[in-house]
Amino acid sequence: MLREGRSVSDIVRYLEQSYAISRRQAYRYLDEAQNLKRPVAVGDVTVAFTVRISRELLKRVRRYADSSGLTMSEITQRALLSIMRRKAGSR
Repeated sequence: MLREGRSVSDIVRYLEQSYAISRRQAYRYLDEAQNLKRPVAVGDVTVAFTVRISRELLKRVRRYADSSGLTMSEITQRALLSIMRRKAGSR
């Protein structure tokens, strides 16, 4: 949209309406977009799901997230993919 020459206010309005975000958040996203060196690759759409794990495991995963700089979602996704790759390789 920036490359197309659309005005900042038009883009902010579009982001607010299309993605139900605040004007402030739309400006933040737009500011970040203007500072990118290249387009961001768009991956698969993510969805939320609920799992039950022990408190101790949750504490360990949170500590790992803090120390690694990864999000809980990234850790979970990597762990699940790793398990599925191993399972597929053992067939």
